[in-house]
Amino acid sequence: MRDEVYVDISLFPKYLENAEEVDEGTRAYFRQLSPDFLEVLKGIDWENPIEKDLMAEFVQECCELDPRMQIPEPTLYQACKYWADTMAIFGPFTHKMLAQDLERFGVKSASDSDSESRKYLGVSLNICFRDEYLDYAIPNGLPVTGLI
Repeated sequence: MRDEVYVDISLFPKYLENAEEVDEGTRAYFRQLSPDFLEVLKGIDWENPIEKDLMAEFVQECCELDPRMQIPEPTLYQACKYWADTMAIFGPFTHKMLAQDLERFGVKSASDSDSESRKYLGVSLNICFRDEYLDYAIPNGLPVTGLI
């Protein structure tokens, strides 16, 4: 499993200015980014960032909402973390945060009566994102229960 690094991406302008408040770990992170991604960061108006509803974006792009659907919590959590990584969204992210955000979309968390495993009711991954996540998850040993 790879190391997880959380960087405050809003420090990018200060990194470009070589400001002292940018620590060496953050500098190393920005140095390893691809030139294409650096160009994207340079194009952002850091003075007026757009507020985004990231969970709404994840649900819209990657999920299907249907009361008949269900997915194990670990599977949806890891899929959401994978999506966030691919979207360069960095920061703390917990199971509790995911459950609270999903409640806005009518998704409930429940446990199976015969086990301690938990699942989300009313949601699953859409076909396109499911296939993308499976291609990443299987070789990396991440949960895929409920997807295959």
